[in-house]
Amino acid sequence: IKFVRPETFREVYANLSSGKAGSDSWRELPAQTGAKFKWDPDSTYITKPPFFSGMEARSETSGGVLCSGAYCLAVLGDSVTTDHISPVFKIREDTPAGRYLKDCGVDVKDFSS
Repeated sequence: IKFVRPETFREVYANLSSGKAGSDSWRELPAQTGAKFKWDPDSTYITKPPFFSGMEARSETSGGVLCSGAYCLAVLGDSVTTDHISPVFKIREDTPAGRYLKDCGVDVKDFSS
């Protein structure tokens, strides 16, 4: 097959939103719940950007405005991951990200985005 036929695509992806897709082990993986992401301070993969600091205190529920005049670039379902939307490349050792990973004890061979 040189291309994906519409019927094949529908068959494979029909159950994604129903929670029936994937293997049992995939469906049984523990996942966070809640409206906000729970940042792991020890993560070297994804860290809370410093410009988020204090945003919770200025939330709309307390009368603050987090964002004004912005437009949504994309609304993506749970089946879309960073692997789908972000290029993969080797992080160079001499970059800020490389220095950060080295400071966290990550081996250079494991540097990637």
